[in-house]
Amino acid sequence: MPFEHSISFSLPHSIFYQAPLLRFALCFGMGVGFSWVVREAEYYLPILFSAALLCGLLLALALWRWRNARAVVVFGMLTIFFTGGSFGALEVTKLGVDWPSASRSWQGKIEQIYRVYDDGIGVEVSLTDSNPSLHGKRVRVKLQGGEQNLPCSIFDHHFARDNRTSSADSSFLPGHILFFTAAVNRGYKSGNPGDFDYPGYLTIHGISGAAYASAGHWKIHPVSDEAVSWRHRLLRFRRQLTDTYLQHFSTDAGGLLSALTLGDKTLLSAQVRSLFSDSGTSHVLALSGLHLGILFTLFHFLFLKRLRSKIGKTVGTVIVLLLLWSFVLLAGTPISLLRAVSMLTLLQVGQLVRANAQLSLNGLSFAALVLLIVNPLSLFDVSFQLSFAAVFSIILCNDYVWLRFPLPRYVEAGTYPYPAGSNRFSHVVQTLIKYVYHFVVQVVYPFFTISLSAQLGTFALVAIYFHTFSPYFFLANLVAIPGAYVLLTSSLCFFLFPLACIRAPLSAFMQWVIQLMTQGLDYITQWPGASLPVYAGWPSLLCITLLFPAVYFLLEPRCRHWRKYILCVVASLLAVSVWSELYRHRPHRLSAQIIIYNVPHTTVVHFIQTACDSYLYSPEPVDSVLPRLSRLQQNYFVPMHIEPLRWLTHDSESYEYLVRRGNAMLFGRRSMAVLERNIPLQPVGTRQPVDILLLSKGCYTAPEVVLQHYLPRYVVLSPSLSFRLRRSWEEHCRSVHQPFHDVAECGAFVWILSQIKPEASIIEP
Repeated sequence: MPFEHSISFSLPHSIFYQAPLLRFALCFGMGVGFSWVVREAEYYLPILFSAALLCGLLLALALWRWRNARAVVVFGMLTIFFTGGSFGALEVTKLGVDWPSASRSWQGKIEQIYRVYDDGIGVEVSLTDSNPSLHGKRVRVKLQGGEQNLPCSIFDHHFARDNRTSSADSSFLPGHILFFTAAVNRGYKSGNPGDFDYPGYLTIHGISGAAYASAGHWKIHPVSDEAVSWRHRLLRFRRQLTDTYLQHFSTDAGGLLSALTLGDKTLLSAQVRSLFSDSGTSHVLALSGLHLGILFTLFHFLFLKRLRSKIGKTVGTVIVLLLLWSFVLLAGTPISLLRAVSMLTLLQVGQLVRANAQLSLNGLSFAALVLLIVNPLSLFDVSFQLSFAAVFSIILCNDYVWLRFPLPRYVEAGTYPYPAGSNRFSHVVQTLIKYVYHFVVQVVYPFFTISLSAQLGTFALVAIYFHTFSPYFFLANLVAIPGAYVLLTSSLCFFLFPLACIRAPLSAFMQWVIQLMTQGLDYITQWPGASLPVYAGWPSLLCITLLFPAVYFLLEPRCRHWRKYILCVVASLLAVSVWSELYRHRPHRLSAQIIIYNVPHTTVVHFIQTACDSYLYSPEPVDSVLPRLSRLQQNYFVPMHIEPLRWLTHDSESYEYLVRRGNAMLFGRRSMAVLERNIPLQPVGTRQPVDILLLSKGCYTAPEVVLQHYLPRYVVLSPSLSFRLRRSWEEHCRSVHQPFHDVAECGAFVWILSQIKPEASIIEP
């Protein structure tokens, strides 16, 4: 046989021995995470900073006076931990702003466009303000409709002294000045169970607030290219490249190419996003090490490979690295690209110094440490976590698994004499086997190992953030990654040769590749079980993640003396995982409670006896309310496995746990009155006691008149009420010391019936 067993590499040293910087990166990251957890505490920044100084002083004493190795390690780790916490707390404090509650006029510089809506556009703005605490803060602003002249003095004053540009110019380019009138806040959060933390998301991405400017309350003042920074010029250049795409491709194809090659996802349709997400190939749309590796491979094949002298290779490597860093800046410096270009730079510099330098955990730790020092809050960015987890898993699996269990080595046929009677056909077959096997070893097997390693490393994070798992990810990547390689290479030629005779056939070829790739992914997503929902708890996900290394050490020959203990660990992980899921799916996992959800412009009340027995009430038709509950369905109903909901549709109904008579409801010995229309103005003798008085759209009776008829324990204001009515009720409730809850501002009203007071609600006297 022409195959021989390859010599496997020996078991490498421990992870921390291979990567000394990994300890520092982990301690620094844990400190940043600790600062994020305690960010709401008072005086947390001075405490963390003082702790870092104290540990640093003790570390200095341990180094110079005590000379105790264990004390040096302990105080060194604590110093790095509290230093990371101080960096994170300082970043959070810097981004925190006490925004004025009233609407006012603002001026700022457009940094980038983050989304294009059907009725407007979303931009990120760096404010220009006379107040030092507001100047330079980044704000996300959604601009609705078309621009008109602003009724604000700052706009009039600015254009009175500078009328070089026309007010009809409505182009959105980085560096342009935006004038808008709106109320800026920390970001909208509905406060519903399982709700997405949008204010936290903005803080993580360095944004201090959000605003909404309606049509007629914003204006663009264009600025020439000479008056903008180099970063804005790069973003404008990216916008020009995107416009060039749209001149030769459809909107969907141009949006896909812009995301795939330029990192611009503003034109990416929801259908394309869903297609790549369901097939497990979303990483192709996010610029990362894959795209950077493709570009570096092209540059290496075209230029670096042909250089022979040491000086020529050094100069060529520096030029290629500068081009790659320019590409990262052009793409908007996403974290995944910053990680990839940092590690690639370290690798290339290492290879210039030492020829056998390769990708290592130490380089990954150094890149993580640098990025966290520059921006500590990037630790909580999903792309940061996925990128580093994938590369960490790839390196670890390569060192501990794939190098230790290599494929058999193919031996040339000439080494073995062919049997008697062999003919030319057997030689052809042997040659074909050799080339096919070489292709499998050099292309298919590395592709499989890298994809599997990345999926193992990111499985838990994908399940937590996206709640999906794609079993056919390997086949989908076989379609998406070669397509991305071809499109990225073709796009480079598309921009390098701006001739009509070249761009016309090239654009037709790229359109055909896009169609072939999307149709292939769409075909895979039609298979049964192509996208499985995953709503497992974090204990079971942690156990499943730890199960892979436990099984590896169970099969490791050198650990045969520890197999009994490792087997106990594997059994314990499986038991904890199964028990945690059974506990999450128990019939009485939800206590009896009443929830009034924060659904804009409507009233939705949820009566929950158990997860399998609950009722929904809304004064509006069910068909009009259901589409507005999509976020609740995704973030709360499905993860908590709440069974199909029953709607209260009749005025008089009786169930096992709920009784309804008109606008009065009784659930779990708690009474609720829902006011959807005006009540009689004549005075009554006795006030009707109720636990919850819910004010909904349609009731315009004065608060003092309503409270003459009812004696409520809590007054709840529905999101369907107008702003004026809610303010009127709040003022009256405060004047008479009546506890109330504004759902539109304070989030969902949650009352667990076993408790005396509502949970997770802000009840003001």
